[in-house]
Amino acid sequence: MLKVGMIGCGGISGTHVNGWHEVERQGKARLVATADVVEARAKERAAQLSAEKYYTDYMEILKRDDIDAVDIMLPHYLHKEATVKAAEHGKHVMCIKPMARTLEEGREMIQACKENKVILAIGHMSRFKTEYIKTKELIDKGVLGKMFLVRIMYGFYPGLKDFHYKKDLIGGGVLISTGTHILDIMNWFVGDVKTVSYAGNSMIRGMEGEDTAALALEYKNGAVGVLMCSWATRGLVETFWIHGSDGTLTTEDGVQFIDNDGEVTKYETQPVDSFGKKVEHFVDCLINKTESTIISGMDGYKSMEVALAAYKSGEEKKIISLSDLR
Repeated sequence: MLKVGMIGCGGISGTHVNGWHEVERQGKARLVATADVVEARAKERAAQLSAEKYYTDYMEILKRDDIDAVDIMLPHYLHKEATVKAAEHGKHVMCIKPMARTLEEGREMIQACKENKVILAIGHMSRFKTEYIKTKELIDKGVLGKMFLVRIMYGFYPGLKDFHYKKDLIGGGVLISTGTHILDIMNWFVGDVKTVSYAGNSMIRGMEGEDTAALALEYKNGAVGVLMCSWATRGLVETFWIHGSDGTLTTEDGVQFIDNDGEVTKYETQPVDSFGKKVEHFVDCLINKTESTIISGMDGYKSMEVALAAYKSGEEKKIISLSDLR
């Protein structure tokens, strides 16, 4: 059975508890140690996971020869350092999104894992939502014909930590911190982004970065996309509309396909613990000794790349080509 350590035991780490219980039940992996600078948090999470050890310095986890991988649940500004150190100690890595704050940090993470021959996965759990899996399946079947427009409004009013309000600590604002979930799904559904333009503000939350952002995207395949995301809206809104020459797919009120005659076909999907499924997928990658095909380091890098191109668009007041960042 694989042995895993959790680095960072704040509130978000609780979303992985059920996943680690499940892989232990399956006899695949066990979370054996936790680490957090706040000892009480490390101790509490260790108790939930029946982990045998907890530490206030994550290097104690990395020094252990019996630990195969780490689950990094730290604030954004610590992702690169923890990932690189873990790779240098031969540990496979699953790191919560966004991958990093800058493209340079992201490249260092990918390079460190490549040089040390360890697997890197980025925690975009939305890829495991059943409604998105079904939507992707229908897209791949070609029901849309030629895709020309994808649009989504993604908004809610979360409880934020102090570091979320500091632009340099999270790499921007809502777009890079949470909007990258949706950018990742848009990449998955549509393909690579060619250009991006951006507008954003922070009128409600008083953040250094933006609490609300809007993007216009041009894809290499000719489709266009519109993303609006916000940490200032009340009520969770997360609905895709994807339009093609042969009809429209939407995730509003369940997955539906509307053909050009207006006929609606509904598809039933069962809710799952997408965080837990992400943990299971990562463990399966470790067992099979293969990189993830859906939440790899490069997948995480591409969603972050679009967000950072958008910020550059806002700073320079012009449309930005992603090729300019490479």
